[in-house]
Amino acid sequence: MGWILLKQEYEFPSNNSRIAAWLIDGIVLEAISILVVWVVSTLTVLMYEPDLLQFMSSSNPCLACNGPFDYPSYLAIAFGLLQFVYFTILEGITGTTIGKVAVNIKVVREDGQPCGMRSSLVRNILRFVDGFPYVVPYYVGFRFVSNSPKKQRLGDRFAHTEVVRSTTTGELAPRILLPLIILLIVLQLLLLVFVVLSQ
Repeated sequence: MGWILLKQEYEFPSNNSRIAAWLIDGIVLEAISILVVWVVSTLTVLMYEPDLLQFMSSSNPCLACNGPFDYPSYLAIAFGLLQFVYFTILEGITGTTIGKVAVNIKVVREDGQPCGMRSSLVRNILRFVDGFPYVVPYYVGFRFVSNSPKKQRLGDRFAHTEVVRSTTTGELAPRILLPLIILLIVLQLLLLVFVVLSQ
């Protein structure tokens, strides 16, 4: 069952609500990344270390350190891709993410209709601009939100979207979140394994 929305006046959430949603989503993404790194590190050892027992008993306990490629630089790219896919798919299909569901907010178009994949793609491509400078996450986005009567960051302005308080329980979101997260884990694993095998 999808969301059918009529044009109406929405309540815009506080900055604290949006920050809380972002933090929750960050924890979810970090958990997925840790799981993926652990699995791929183990696979790397199995494929590239002929004597696994000797390797495990060596003085270096970090499975990822002796891998065939530069983990730190690659993982930064992989995490950025994971974040982009996570937000784009979930907001495009459900208008929410796990963090947004937790604080009861969602993304809609300015006309009150569901966000949709096209608008989600635009707002999340520009998330990398809103997130700058990354040492102070989302400073640019925060400045745009603070100076916008509709609380829109740069990505929202280009995508013509708004983050608003949810007026429904959103039956679609809880049902689709778990399958999508499983899909994200599978895609991330496939990508990492592909890089390992291509070295």
